[in-house]
Amino acid sequence: MSPPASAPAIPSVVQAITQYHPTFANEVRGCTPSEVARIEAAVGRPLPASYVDFLRTMGRSTGPLQLLQDSDVFSFEPVVAYHDNKDIPKAPARYLLFGLAEDDPYFDIYLDSGSQEPQVIRFPTPESAKDFPAAIQQCDWLAPSLSEFIFAKAFFQFHVSQFPQRTSLAESPEARSRLDQEQAAAPLTKLGFTRHPLSSDAVAYYERPTSLVVASKSHPSDAPLLFTVAAYDRKELLKIEDVLAQQLQLITPG
Repeated sequence: MSPPASAPAIPSVVQAITQYHPTFANEVRGCTPSEVARIEAAVGRPLPASYVDFLRTMGRSTGPLQLLQDSDVFSFEPVVAYHDNKDIPKAPARYLLFGLAEDDPYFDIYLDSGSQEPQVIRFPTPESAKDFPAAIQQCDWLAPSLSEFIFAKAFFQFHVSQFPQRTSLAESPEARSRLDQEQAAAPLTKLGFTRHPLSSDAVAYYERPTSLVVASKSHPSDAPLLFTVAAYDRKELLKIEDVLAQQLQLITPG
């Protein structure tokens, strides 16, 4: 089994996003080297390389890209203020807060460095340090890497949203085994879809001029695949939906 591919660098992700939003690279604003050093000093330990990449590229502003809720704050000032405040309990060193949720459900955004590539998760920041283990048990997994998190959000916001016809399909809970991305790709390739180069085992993007399909997991382990299908034309959408449902035994989520 080959080792997993490393996550793409965030500047290359920004360039990929310009395919769907041409002015994006000019709309994001990065931090200066001194600002990156300022956050690292506030955190008190070296920052993950992917987060340094993020700060240098869009640490001041993600432009029009909405990474989560409108009120989630990822920019330099609130994040450095959080890490500077010694009265706020901090998570164990494995977890680095990089986004603050200021609205319900108040799940802050963290990088989890428990794997070779830090993953993006969220959980509620408790009022006391001793309550972190229980809070972390409530975590939602968001993406296998920071760059994949950014590209997925941009793909849906700037590309999927442009198709008026959309639907979802999912694996049946009664299926004896889980589909993998290779199995999902087979009927899509026959339908003339091209797999986007930034696809991964967690999220795969398939495109053709008048429609697209996204096959994604909600968790990195043995999670079922969820399919998002989008097209300009209703008939085309129904044809893709029918082929996938028949060949992959998919159902419409309840």
